[in-house]
Amino acid sequence: MEKLSETSFAGPLHNKVMQRLTTLPSFPRVTKSETYNEARIIILDYYATNGLGTPQMIDFSTFESKVDQVLANQNDFVPLLEQLKNEHSITVAQFDKLLQINSLFVNQTGINKLTNDLFGIENALYDETAMTFNEKALVFGTSVIGRNSAYYWFSAANDPNDPWNDDVVQAIPWWKRALRDLLGFTIGYVVGSIISGGIPIVGVAAGAATATGASANETP
Repeated sequence: MEKLSETSFAGPLHNKVMQRLTTLPSFPRVTKSETYNEARIIILDYYATNGLGTPQMIDFSTFESKVDQVLANQNDFVPLLEQLKNEHSITVAQFDKLLQINSLFVNQTGINKLTNDLFGIENALYDETAMTFNEKALVFGTSVIGRNSAYYWFSAANDPNDPWNDDVVQAIPWWKRALRDLLGFTIGYVVGSIISGGIPIVGVAAGAATATGASANETP
């Protein structure tokens, strides 16, 4: 992976997993195990089909603990980001960018402005000289996941025929569900980076998997 744009597949990949979950007999009360298994199958298939190799996947136990960590902090993600920074899991530069993304969601005034602002962050990263490629890859992927997830959950909340449009979707604002998703990606990416020695393509795989777990959970 040599270009930031090469992480863009993470967003559509997330949406594909979410759609697959709607076909399971247990839907919409899918378990973490079911979500993990479906995400793992789809991610590995995508990587193989597109010549990206076989990434070292996050194991289920870690996946579950990271999803639970996101859900436990879903009412305020700033302390979680601060924890990642203090643990040196993310750099100060990444922390500042992720805070900016978090703020865009918390203070969003509509889907179009939100996604346009996220595009702006992604485009600015190309010219960012104060961050390494690996630093930028995490932020870029987080924004891409957030942008795709925001559209996904906005559409689900406003389409009565969408499989996800139930009482739970109505109880969890679309932007909050997308925010859980992108923080899941961030935490998963960090784990993937650690287990691979800093390989972005592994970080994206782990991030995409964890994002789906945080996003699919029906906990308001």
